[in-house]
Amino acid sequence: MLLAQPETKDIDGVRYVVLPLPTRAATRVAARLLKMAGPAFGDVASLIAASKAVTSALEALVAGIATDLDDDAIVFAMEHFARVTTYQDGSRVLPLISDKSDDLDEHFRGRFVSQMKWLAFAASVSFPFVKATAEPTASAAPPPAAQ
Repeated sequence: MLLAQPETKDIDGVRYVVLPLPTRAATRVAARLLKMAGPAFGDVASLIAASKAVTSALEALVAGIATDLDDDAIVFAMEHFARVTTYQDGSRVLPLISDKSDDLDEHFRGRFVSQMKWLAFAASVSFPFVKATAEPTASAAPPPAAQ
């Protein structure tokens, strides 16, 4: 069995470690975000193409549909990503949300920009469209000249 690999990023002085979402949660989050993005993107291919211009799928959504944001979909995604995120507080490593605690609101209180940076990073860990979309490679041999 392959184990999911965490990714780490320092955001505004805080180190975050994020695992990819479990399969069912990733499917639910993707479905909600794609429904929200529907008016801005004609199909999944255009969404993937748009995401190549930014660092994550969520940034592509926010950039494309700023007037059509669905706060329930964003909070739904945040809660799922928070369950697979830990952060470093001094020498302690704490979860943003666990079965015993929910630090999400207090952790980002007054730090909206940091929250959006974390959310974009967490989304890019589970939905790495830029990494997964292969670019066509050029042929090693030039095409034969027309006679």
